[in-house]
Amino acid sequence: FSAVLMSSDLALRSVARALQWLVNLIRRHHRVTAWPRRFVEQRNAVRAELGRNWLRATLLVAGNVGFDYVSLLAALRATGTHFNASLVLLAFAATTFVAYFPITPGGIGVVEATLSGLLVLAGVPSVDALQATFAFRLATYWLPIITGGTLYAFFRRRYGPLGAPTPVDGAGERVAESRGALARTDRLVLEARSVRAAP
Repeated sequence: FSAVLMSSDLALRSVARALQWLVNLIRRHHRVTAWPRRFVEQRNAVRAELGRNWLRATLLVAGNVGFDYVSLLAALRATGTHFNASLVLLAFAATTFVAYFPITPGGIGVVEATLSGLLVLAGVPSVDALQATFAFRLATYWLPIITGGTLYAFFRRRYGPLGAPTPVDGAGERVAESRGALARTDRLVLEARSVRAAP
């Protein structure tokens, strides 16, 4: 699905229209517009950046998956059980593959059941497999969500809702200047692209 969205304008615009309709249905007083165009522009920018920095992107993805695997090993080690790291790697890889199919939001329940069951098949006692699975999911799924949500709430409290006028005193003045600089940069990039695309 991600590959389709990265390569097809039609699919991405359809998803953006559906999301825009849903958001406007929920938030009638503050309607959003132009999501299909913005989604395509952002996708193209991401695709161009990945094309220029493919090695760094590959290393970051590998590092993310690798650290997840190491955190699972640490959770298993914390239970005091003995395990075969190769079999645990197979269980982790199979669970990661299952998580790509969004049966439930974030794979809640599905990932836990799959990983704990595969760890038992890998020779980990069932109690230790459950403890390690829940510790692993707490560290790699729930803590980032809780931390991110808390930081987002603090950010919104300090800077207000999206689209709200920014105060012009102290830190607010610097934020306003940064936003103005970003807007000018965006205009320059679009102008450069249009000049480059011209015959």
